[in-house]
Amino acid sequence: MNVVLWRVDERLIHGQVMTSWLGYTSATKIVVVDDELYRDDFMKEVMLLAAPGTVDISIFDVNTFIENYNKSNDQSRTLVLFKEIKHVLELLDNGIDIKEVVIGNIGPKVDRNKITKNVYLSKQELDELQAISKRGCHVYLRMLPTNEKKELHELI
Repeated sequence: MNVVLWRVDERLIHGQVMTSWLGYTSATKIVVVDDELYRDDFMKEVMLLAAPGTVDISIFDVNTFIENYNKSNDQSRTLVLFKEIKHVLELLDNGIDIKEVVIGNIGPKVDRNKITKNVYLSKQELDELQAISKRGCHVYLRMLPTNEKKELHELI
């Protein structure tokens, strides 16, 4: 699999992904890795309808993604999206080599603290990001390709 961008964004497939990140990366395929979405047929259909016909969309749970990744010969330029940070860590723990991950929008919740205007993290999520970083994966925050990268270690 030829992954050109690994991105955590709770909104998954939405306007910024479709207009900015696809153009920036020249990706022709989007893979969503999310256990909950994988089991929700209605929401999967919504995600599939959100993308133009020119982009191939696949939705996997973590285990299915790992199986497919390890045996895939697909060289399509692929953007991999996650709703949850923990799934990135699970892939790393299972031998998937992720060199860098971009954190996009993670909205406010009761247990989350504001990190930037568009990123709120719980203690657990922050710990997960630090664990990802300790495995040699570059972690930074960036809403759009035109925005400056904000290094995780500078924000915490």
